[in-house]
Amino acid sequence: MSQIKQTKNRITSAQTTAKITKAMQTIASMRLRKFQKQANVVNKYFNSLIESLGSTLSGNNNPILVGNPNGKTLVIIAGASRGFCGGLHRTIVLDGYKQLKEKGVDLNDSSNVELITINRTTNRMASKLGANIKANFDGPYKNIDIFSVLPIAELVNRLWQKGGYKAVYIVFAKNLSTTKPSIIVDKILPFNIEQHTNVENLTIVNYDTPQSEIIPEALTLISQTVIHQGILSTQSAEESARIVAMSQATDNAKTLEDKLKVVYFRLRQSKITQEISEIIGGSL
Repeated sequence: MSQIKQTKNRITSAQTTAKITKAMQTIASMRLRKFQKQANVVNKYFNSLIESLGSTLSGNNNPILVGNPNGKTLVIIAGASRGFCGGLHRTIVLDGYKQLKEKGVDLNDSSNVELITINRTTNRMASKLGANIKANFDGPYKNIDIFSVLPIAELVNRLWQKGGYKAVYIVFAKNLSTTKPSIIVDKILPFNIEQHTNVENLTIVNYDTPQSEIIPEALTLISQTVIHQGILSTQSAEESARIVAMSQATDNAKTLEDKLKVVYFRLRQSKITQEISEIIGGSL
């Protein structure tokens, strides 16, 4: 194959790549809006949940609301579900490790720290780092609803109510800027109502059901909602990172196309000049 034809094929390939990355950027923008809309609904639901259950959980000495000081620490890492997101998978795990270590939680201490991973890439990275993985829940979560998060929340609360853990954390990404998402480490359990609302302004709600029955169900709902918020936040950050990555890929493909066109025109002009020279030389 001649060099001119090879260059022309490379130009076509660059043009095709630019179209694909541009389409992926558009799809990521649509998904970002969808996840942000879902996150707003979940946040409103969480605020209503705290308002209705806050008075029940405030100042309660129920053992479920207190961790075992000699127990293990359980960590949930909500990782990115797919690729082409600018290394977000690695950022969530490594930054999460670093922030947890600053809180006194070392994920490499497998005897005292257990891990629940969300999405297989996070599971593979945590395994390579030597973490003690209790469970893994695979995505991708294309359609995230409260029911898809329920198995995770039920597992967390079942483990918590056995009394073997002193704290439960969740690690997720939050899209605070368009350039780089921030990694958040949030404590789920023991649940501290004061971190989420002003206790003095809580509306007192009296239930006919005993508190011993309400609190386990309340913790399940709260854990489920917090995990739901974390996954939605990570998905939003993932789509935002994918928009940036695909935009850069599109620009790089167009730059490559322009450079290849210059090479192509030079090669073609050189070929034309050579043919003209041969014609002129033959006529003489």
